[in-house]
Amino acid sequence: MLRIRRSRAARPAHWASGWLALSSIMIADVARAADPAAAPPPPTPPQQALVLQPIVGLQETYTDNAALTTTDKVSDLITRVMLSLQATLDTGRAEGHLNANAGYDVYARDTYLSGWYAAGNGDASYALVPGLLTLKAGASTSDGTISTFGVSATDRHGAPNLVQQTTYDVGPELTGRTPDGLDVKAAARFAQVIYSNVSSRPLSVPRDDSIGQLTEVISTDASRRLQLENSGEYLHDTQDFMSVSDVQSAFIRVGEFRLIGRVGYDDINQSTVLHISAPLGSVGFEYQPNSTSTITVETGSRYNRPAWAAKATVELSPRLLATATYVEEVEPDQVGVARSYFTFTDAARDLPPLLVPTSFGVSPNVANTTSFSRSASLRGVYHDETNSLAVTADWIDREYLTIPGGDRTLLVDANFTRQMRPDLTLVLRADYAHTLDSAFYGPSQTAGGSVQLAYRLNSRTDVTCSYARVQNRQFVPGGERVTENALTLTLRRTL
Repeated sequence: MLRIRRSRAARPAHWASGWLALSSIMIADVARAADPAAAPPPPTPPQQALVLQPIVGLQETYTDNAALTTTDKVSDLITRVMLSLQATLDTGRAEGHLNANAGYDVYARDTYLSGWYAAGNGDASYALVPGLLTLKAGASTSDGTISTFGVSATDRHGAPNLVQQTTYDVGPELTGRTPDGLDVKAAARFAQVIYSNVSSRPLSVPRDDSIGQLTEVISTDASRRLQLENSGEYLHDTQDFMSVSDVQSAFIRVGEFRLIGRVGYDDINQSTVLHISAPLGSVGFEYQPNSTSTITVETGSRYNRPAWAAKATVELSPRLLATATYVEEVEPDQVGVARSYFTFTDAARDLPPLLVPTSFGVSPNVANTTSFSRSASLRGVYHDETNSLAVTADWIDREYLTIPGGDRTLLVDANFTRQMRPDLTLVLRADYAHTLDSAFYGPSQTAGGSVQLAYRLNSRTDVTCSYARVQNRQFVPGGERVTENALTLTLRRTL
């Protein structure tokens, strides 16, 4: 049972102590009157609890291939009227952040491609019992392609192969310590992953999913030489997928290392097509080369297969940071999207600020099946007074368990920013996606890049000019090759 410890109320002081306190106050008042410099500073104005920052904008885009066709390309001019809202809430018990964008794209020639555009993400929390029980929620929506092929050079409504992916989660989280020193953390989450067709063509979109999750972690003091931990998870979704796991872990500190040992059990069911009931076990180590870096590697057995897991956050220098993960899971693709979103919302708590991703996009090659998924992710950031470089790489290898086939995809992107002057910024971006094998979408390759100049006219107005190019190619008999070039001019004003 968790208890909140409260300090005892102070007992009434003796009457002589009261006189001494009153005399001290009077003497201090006299001293302040004699010395104006000793007077207390004026009170700090209260911080505004809710801050709203609306932004309006107008964007003109020229594309040489509006419908992303291999031949008979048709150019078009796209006008976007847009509204953005950045909001921050902080009342002490309630906290929240919102970054939302909406607009309407008007095509001058192919008017049937015109339509609404929306993207954004936000999170909020409310302390039901401060320091013990918190209600948390998060949401994200964005559009993108459901495969790595058919990507547009610009983010616009009406492009082929385009879906809107919306995901959110909400639930309570309990964090506390028992009187005997056990740290307890438990959470319940309800999440949904929703897809809608915003393409100019008929499109078979992935199936929506609703997910319920319960988690708990109970551990002894992490500062001790020996730490014990119990962690469990229950997960169920509307595709009749159910997963239950319970893991006992031990951590033993040996010099700069912590040795790790785990034993547990997984039980996974999905209707009549899948059943896995297997013990798990692993050994590994955790190493901290410095106060801001941690490297964890484990190997063993899970799902009746050899298993590996790794996680690292490394500060190579004050200007160079990197994070990497490797995870193996049995899950439907939509559950994988939800888990990725959980990781995205927790990143601000788990990672240094420079490594925290700022947006959550559409996951490629999502299929309506359960798979054994191996995923590796790497993100590195360099920054100095005028330059910053961020490189991200993801490898996703899915072995379908309920149908034949699988999917293997590599995603890489790099973003370089240079502050050329206080009011002028240069941004260079490169993207590469390669699906080596996919039972649903086939092998393909996409490469693109962009150059952007942003100029600040004044404290409220920005002008941005950019050029982008993308090349798409399918590696199947009769596969298509699609290219697009686009020029964009954007004017934004903060209200």
